[in-house]
Amino acid sequence: MSDFKTARGRRLEFLRLCCEDISYVEIANRMGVSPRTVDGYRDDLFRITGVRSRVGLIRYAIVKKYVTPALWKLPSNEETDPVKMVYL
Repeated sequence: MSDFKTARGRRLEFLRLCCEDISYVEIANRMGVSPRTVDGYRDDLFRITGVRSRVGLIRYAIVKKYVTPALWKLPSNEETDPVKMVYL
């Protein structure tokens, strides 16, 4: 049973890291696992959730409240801020 909980915890950690602006290789480095292990977490979550892309995983994480977008740290650059660019 503890192996299942650990596996679930690692998939949730992967899911949360997917919502950051980092590559799968960077996710693997942060988690201390190989990129192939990260590929396995991704494929497991695709199968479990029924989504087919990273964007789908992010949407799933938001809807299920595994992540809170209000807490995301986005780069602040007024020159490339798409909201401000629309009104220039």
